[in-house]
Amino acid sequence: MRKAFLIIAIAVLCVGVISFVSCEQKDGVCYKFDNNETITIPLDKYVSPLSRLQCCKIDGKEMVVANFENSELAFYDIAEKMQVHVINLLKDRGLCAFEYVNKDSIFLLYTLPHSYYRSGISDSVILADTLSFQLIDYDGNVKKCYHFNCDGSNIDGVNLTVKDVLPPYSGSFYHKIMRNGNMVFFYPCRYLYNDVENMRNSKPFIACYDLDTEKYYFTKQKFPYLNDTAYCPILEGSSNFLFFCISPDGLPVLRFSYSSDVFEWDYKNDVLIPHTLKSRIIDTTFLRNASDWPYYEGAYYSDITYDPNMELYYSSIMFKLKNVHTASTIIADRNFNYICEISGFFDNNTQFFHDTIINAGVSLFGDPNICISKCKLDVCDSCDGYVDSMRNLVGKAMIND
Repeated sequence: MRKAFLIIAIAVLCVGVISFVSCEQKDGVCYKFDNNETITIPLDKYVSPLSRLQCCKIDGKEMVVANFENSELAFYDIAEKMQVHVINLLKDRGLCAFEYVNKDSIFLLYTLPHSYYRSGISDSVILADTLSFQLIDYDGNVKKCYHFNCDGSNIDGVNLTVKDVLPPYSGSFYHKIMRNGNMVFFYPCRYLYNDVENMRNSKPFIACYDLDTEKYYFTKQKFPYLNDTAYCPILEGSSNFLFFCISPDGLPVLRFSYSSDVFEWDYKNDVLIPHTLKSRIIDTTFLRNASDWPYYEGAYYSDITYDPNMELYYSSIMFKLKNVHTASTIIADRNFNYICEISGFFDNNTQFFHDTIINAGVSLFGDPNICISKCKLDVCDSCDGYVDSMRNLVGKAMIND
């Protein structure tokens, strides 16, 4: 389901018809987003709609870096609409995620080699693989390989193997490398999200890796608000129920799909700090009992991202009800104070350059191309009708469900 929403969102971006309407103002503040530019870069080959893209500036030029699930990183000049550089990657494995920092620093997170995907992979084999997490430069030179060694990490007391805690080698979990300085944050376990027991057990749901010491730090916290009778029913087709971004203080902000609270993870002290950040369209925490598993239609919180320039959070909520499949996004200040709510969807692929918000995706229609949409945040007059209209829409759908 999450992929379906992403595809819809990218399709809307590509045809350039985003129209965000602000609502439910707080203290006289109300926002809207105006789509002021849409750019398409033609491609000469078919690419996956789930390709990984990052916009950046290189030598003063706006660029988009793309991995089309092949063995290269391609760099496109946005103004010239053409490829200008390519970095060849390892050919025996796929790329989960990457982060372009500058010409001297490009992080790569690979899958295990294709030959490793067979039964009986031992922990020693995984630990011996030092190529999965790399730092390279613009010329493709490998500057450092990070060792996935859990020795000396705080894994004591948890019944896990190395295979359980290493980053899941799947693009379904990673759209970009989540990093703040020398700390990289990730999901440490391959949860089967339709497995009730996996949601009740004590496996760590968030972890960090110190690039300097090359050690892991795992949370020992349990899923907030879940117990033997109340837990999250994953929507059919959904691939995740935990989303996170990095706060202005460098802490992961965790958004569980079932909770109207978000949690900052103080990883140094392993403490979850709760903050209320709920939609005003529907008042629920989405906890259900076992009789609802796994077939449930309703609403669930989704991606959360932070705009460091405007000092705002954007947190999306999905509605999957009879005849109502749509999304809304909450805007909050850096202290998690609700400001307003808008129509539309934000995810961690959204990027921020000064006062410009940029989304990049691959077109699903016609000839293949990269679509880049730019918009800006503006203060607008009060328009409280959006939340009321969505409440009515959702309320009717729930009554008829």
